Amino acid sequence: MNIERQIGFKAIGIYIFIILMIALALLYGNKLKQQIHRLQESITIQQDALVLTHELVSETAHLLLQTAPYLNTQDSMLINHFEQEVHRIDELIEVLIEKNDTSTHELKQLSLLLHAQASNMRGLQANLSKENPLDYFQSFQEQLQDLEPEVKGSTHLERDTVIKTGAHKKFFQRLREAFRPKTDTTLVIYDSRIDSLEVLHKDSTTTILSRVDSIAKIAGKQYEQNIHSIRLQIDQFIRADREISAEISNLLIQIYNQTLTSIQNTINQSESIIAKNYMLLVAGGIAVLVLILILIILIIFDVNKGKRAKEKLRQVMETRHQLLLAVSHDIKTPLNTISGYLELRQTEAPQDLEASYLKPMQNAVSHIHALLENLLQFSSLEQGTLKLSLSTLNTKNLAYELQAWFTPLALQKNLDLQFNSAKDCTIQTDVLKLKQICTNIISNAIKYTMKGWVRVMMEVKDSIFILKVSDSGVGIPAEKIETIYEAFVRIEANNTLSEGSGVGMYVVKGLVDLLQGKITIDSQIQKGTTVQIEIPVKQVNRQLPQGKKKVAVFEDNEPMKKVVEEMVKKLGHQVVNQDYNLIITDMEMNKLSGTDILSSHPNIPVILMSGHTDFTAEQALQLGFAGFLPKPFNIDDLRQLIGEEKMQETDSFLVEDDEEIMQIFRQNAIKNQQKLKQMLELKNFKEAQAICHQMLPMFAQLGYPTEALKRMDLSRGKIYQGWTKDVQAIIDIKV
Repeated sequence: MNIERQIGFKAIGIYIFIILMIALALLYGNKLKQQIHRLQESITIQQDALVLTHELVSETAHLLLQTAPYLNTQDSMLINHFEQEVHRIDELIEVLIEKNDTSTHELKQLSLLLHAQASNMRGLQANLSKENPLDYFQSFQEQLQDLEPEVKGSTHLERDTVIKTGAHKKFFQRLREAFRPKTDTTLVIYDSRIDSLEVLHKDSTTTILSRVDSIAKIAGKQYEQNIHSIRLQIDQFIRADREISAEISNLLIQIYNQTLTSIQNTINQSESIIAKNYMLLVAGGIAVLVLILILIILIIFDVNKGKRAKEKLRQVMETRHQLLLAVSHDIKTPLNTISGYLELRQTEAPQDLEASYLKPMQNAVSHIHALLENLLQFSSLEQGTLKLSLSTLNTKNLAYELQAWFTPLALQKNLDLQFNSAKDCTIQTDVLKLKQICTNIISNAIKYTMKGWVRVMMEVKDSIFILKVSDSGVGIPAEKIETIYEAFVRIEANNTLSEGSGVGMYVVKGLVDLLQGKITIDSQIQKGTTVQIEIPVKQVNRQLPQGKKKVAVFEDNEPMKKVVEEMVKKLGHQVVNQDYNLIITDMEMNKLSGTDILSSHPNIPVILMSGHTDFTAEQALQLGFAGFLPKPFNIDDLRQLIGEEKMQETDSFLVEDDEEIMQIFRQNAIKNQQKLKQMLELKNFKEAQAICHQMLPMFAQLGYPTEALKRMDLSRGKIYQGWTKDVQAIIDIKV
């Protein structure tokens, strides 16, 4: 499993773990919410029970205080009021039982005690309401009065009922003594009886006296018995009242304490749940953070591992790319030499000799060039280092160049190769990449067509460059069309049709995407294939003179100037120093610059040459130049800009004066190397960089090593580490 997949799985694991933790947290939070809600309800109920308990204590205390007034007054209304209050307290007790079931037994017992208290009061009332025996004696007295006896003297009976109570006390003392009385409340009845003697003056009263004496004795005895009974009942009532009051007091205290205990338990339970949940949340949070931290550490480890692997891969790719560049350079240098000598031989050899072996050799050299470019572009695409370098191109000249290159290949296979360019149009794009796209598409069409024809149509429409290549070849299966853009993929199962590396269409697709274009393929088996490329370009409207041109070349590097002049001559134009209608100038010279030439010749088209890799054709056109040639360039690049009076099939700028050019080049190169040696001794980086900038175009043009020269040229006055080694390497180049 690669590192990216490992990181992906671990990241997914983190997401899943976080989602699970969130789900568990939501479930636990919901459960906790329900617990808290139940506790809140319980606390509310307990608070209500506490309020009702306070009310019960207050009402019961107030009720017990009403027994004393009854003993003072024996008012039956007080008993009725007492019973009503007991009934109301019963209702309060029922509500409390619903609110606080922990004190149900005590509350019911309290109700029974209150009813017992009411029953005692009713019993006392019954005893106190019995008939007074003195009432009978009073009625008898009234009868005696009717006899109108002569009374000599008489005595009377006095009955006093006295209740001794304590001194007047405050409300809270009376409330406390209602539950626990400290001083006895004693009912004492004092009887003062004086025997009454009626002395009648009449002798006939003997019988009456006898009767009165009998009645008095009976009444006195009954009275004594009643008083004794009442005293006992009152004593019992008082004792019962004390006991009931004490029990009621204890019950009320017990009920109150139970209510407080219940509330405290509920609060403690709530605090316990909160503390427990807090600890669980802290522990869970720490566990989650630890797990996430572990996963993050693992991911960081994998990322670092991936970075190291990626860096190692980048280094390998860079090494491979540098190897390809070195090999390409090593191959291109002798190829350029071979191509140059082939061009020279073509001008000297007879036509039959040219047809027999020179032309195939030239085609083979061009084919090797194309393969090298494909490999370099493939490597750059894999590294993602491809960049655009805009310049101008004439579509008609491009069609001529492609036709000159592929016509011999088509003739070898007896194919009918047709080119159709709609009109002469100059466009701005990355010319090298566009050429490579066209080359690969046309090459594939010829490669996979055994017989028949290949048609190439090229046009620019609405700032879109369109290349349409059709053939009568073997065709591509519909299910394999998308696969041809993959590297090293071949449509055929074997190599019987043609040879190849399988990177051509991969490179085409990458270059088309880089140029923000699109590619479409329409193919039928054994009927042929049509490939269409559409790439956005910028049309350039420049007025270059038609026909044979008089060209002036401004270049302070004498070998480079000689090369450009020979290229112009080779293309059938005239090199002059005055009366010119076209100028080709370098950007940086000792006394003048390209912009100076442009401003001093406002009515003459000026083509700019520059060796700076960061300077583009778009910038040149914005400055007002008619075209741009990035150094190094060849005769075909120049042909794209100024055209050719007489079409010549060559890829080299070396002509019959090549020995003279090489001689001038060697002299200037040795001279510049001597200057570099002096600058190296003086550690003068700025002057050394300027010399390297002058040397780079010609060295690149002739295929000499240019890596050190390019690094020096790109520095632009910024000293970099190792520049002295690069300068020494340039000095050591054998010219």
